[in-house]
Amino acid sequence: YIADGLTELITASLAAAADLRVISRTTAMSFRDTTASMPEIAGKTGANWVVEGSVLIDEGQVQVVMQLIAARDDVHVFAETYQTAIDALLDLQNEIANKISANVRKSLGVTAQANAGSSVKMSEQTLRQYLKGRSLQSLRTVDSLRQAADCFSEVIRDETDYADAYASLADTRMLLAHYGAESVPEVRPKIIRDLERAISLEPENPLALYCRGATGLFFDRQFDAAEADLKAALSTLPNHTMAAICLANICSARKDPEGALGWLNQALVSNPLDIGLNMNIGDHLLLHGDYPAAAEQLRNTLDLDSSHTPSRLRLAWALALAGDAE
Repeated sequence: YIADGLTELITASLAAAADLRVISRTTAMSFRDTTASMPEIAGKTGANWVVEGSVLIDEGQVQVVMQLIAARDDVHVFAETYQTAIDALLDLQNEIANKISANVRKSLGVTAQANAGSSVKMSEQTLRQYLKGRSLQSLRTVDSLRQAADCFSEVIRDETDYADAYASLADTRMLLAHYGAESVPEVRPKIIRDLERAISLEPENPLALYCRGATGLFFDRQFDAAEADLKAALSTLPNHTMAAICLANICSARKDPEGALGWLNQALVSNPLDIGLNMNIGDHLLLHGDYPAAAEQLRNTLDLDSSHTPSRLRLAWALALAGDAE
């Protein structure tokens, strides 16, 4: 979970520091145990560079071996080894992101803007809990979300000024309510409280702005305020897939199918292998009555994972609505 969490942190920092399109976590992590070559990865994702690395932990020290590869030619641009205490990982992830950003943008002939990153310091145990929580949250099951909420609650008890922890706890609770696992009237005040704390600490925190926007959309139907928050989140973290999906939902609620598909396709550029996103595109095509296109999209989704039952059910709906009963 430390390697997973560090991957997520570097991805977010790189998106902020590089001002470049950065592939989102879900697509990137699909290659974690792959045997695909760098050119194959480039072909599937559209990426020109790949960051590859490994993490070794021993007695409170972490060693990160990282290399930047020009993916289409499979040429190493540079490689470095970093070693630090685990409680200094927040500084290390920014250092790594800035180094990658500088090398990528040097290749493009432009200057990278350094990412200042977080100034929060926390104990090794607290940081471990935060990274474990982020890893559990990404699994998106009810059990993993409950465990993630426990992790983030522990982080907040020990570190009262870390905006990302409050935003992550609010996001986890919002997902549990959205999935029907928690009562909205009971959990919504807690979500708002944690979001207010996160935004008071860091007014432009993209995790908090996204969660406030999603909460306004899902529970309050405050489309204008939600749209403003979601766009603000994407301005800082442009590869935030869920923010783009929420904006697509707002467009659909406003009877704007072109706008909805525009946001979904923008998200697809950064997260082409995310099965949930691909299924959501099929959802929107169904909602807007383009049943043949929905069927084609859902077949493409099942190419990513043939065992994904929700996509197969939606494909059945699309075919039925298109008149293909067989």
